[in-house]
Amino acid sequence: MLHHWWIPIPFQVQAGILIIGFVFLGIPHGAADILVAKYQSSATRTYFSLRNFLLQYLLQILLFGLFLWIFPMPALL
Repeated sequence: MLHHWWIPIPFQVQAGILIIGFVFLGIPHGAADILVAKYQSSATRTYFSLRNFLLQYLLQILLFGLFLWIFPMPALL
């Protein structure tokens, strides 16, 4: 939103911020999601499939990415 409303941010800076966000927020968050799903399946005594978890997780990411692409401002809100 800063880029659209106030000052243009160079692409290299945007890419750097994105990569830093992935490394420091995205990867730990995804790892914690797997741990939570494993804990939840053991607490409910249900089978945990890493393959099914990853497929659902990636599908959610792709759908949200599509939503960001088609409706960028509402998706950011």
